[in-house]
Amino acid sequence: MKIQVGKPVTGNDLIGRDQELQELEQCIAMGQSVALIAPRRYGKTSLLLEIIRRSKQQNLFSFYLDLFSIPDLYDLAAEITKGVLSNRKLDFSIHQLKHQISDLMQNLQFRQEVEGSEFMLGFGQASANAWDLLRASLQLIETFSQKHKVQTVAVFDEFGDVGKLDGEQIVKLFRAELQLQASTICLFSGSYESVMSNTFVSPTAPFYRFARIFRVKSIDPGVFQKHLTSVFQQEGFEQPKPFAGQITRFTNGHPYYTQLLAQQALFHREQLSKADRSFQDLLSLSLDTEVNYCEKVWDEISAKHQEKQVVLELAKGNSSLYAVMDSRKINISRTVKRLLNSGLLEKANGAYSFTDPLLRYWIREKILKIPTPPP
Repeated sequence: MKIQVGKPVTGNDLIGRDQELQELEQCIAMGQSVALIAPRRYGKTSLLLEIIRRSKQQNLFSFYLDLFSIPDLYDLAAEITKGVLSNRKLDFSIHQLKHQISDLMQNLQFRQEVEGSEFMLGFGQASANAWDLLRASLQLIETFSQKHKVQTVAVFDEFGDVGKLDGEQIVKLFRAELQLQASTICLFSGSYESVMSNTFVSPTAPFYRFARIFRVKSIDPGVFQKHLTSVFQQEGFEQPKPFAGQITRFTNGHPYYTQLLAQQALFHREQLSKADRSFQDLLSLSLDTEVNYCEKVWDEISAKHQEKQVVLELAKGNSSLYAVMDSRKINISRTVKRLLNSGLLEKANGAYSFTDPLLRYWIREKILKIPTPPP
């Protein structure tokens, strides 16, 4: 049985997201743009790629762009242009678009498809203005859709990372060009609550009311448990259902960590498939793969005294911070808000908790030296 970790999945490999996919498909059918907000490792990219897969099945145009990987405005414009044209199966690279555009224009099919989009010649000119290219590439989404009489689903993953590219001006340009496009449906995603709120949620945000806000939650633990029970049964575990239940109770349906623990269980099936093995063994093996990540995050937390103190109290299990902390020395409300905006914490049913269950476990084990009871 194959379980992948850290890699987007689609189709039958995407577990427990039926409701989210149904809602996203309904939004697309209505022409409604959407902004997905969730911490990293919550499976946003898998949702986006599955929506693209389904959109193609409905003969819609689509393209996917990860802004995390875009180094500058010039490349952003080129990637949007390539994404749009890929819907007509035009086979070319970004390098060709940027350095061999004249050669591409010699191709009859290419020339016919881009007729009226002479701005692309600018990709081969050192003097071209990157802002003009970006504006024209955004306009191309709509004109290309209208030319072929089909809607386009434009996906901008990790949209919050536009900040590294002169974000405020880019966001304003995106809004100005996309808000009147009748044939374009945009799906944005971001991992940082504060950035996405300032872009989409706040009444003063550039994209205020442009997109429906869609907060991606963890997956129903019961759905994951049923799936993992089947996997462990096939792999010969002696107590597949209780073992699967321990995993999902610990992760609370966190997509990445549920798959990580399940994968580690399969990797070490000879050691862990016996009924007398403890869940602690699985946690220790899983933590070995994530220790560098946990140490990096802890270093970032430790650099800010007030955030460190709040995180430590929550890791201890103290949900009522005002009862255990001196609010005269620490601005608890402001500190918690920063941690929520960073995606480290989440609030549910009036209580704050870690979005990362393994990080909490690592802090308890390595920093606080407090044993964690089995789930």
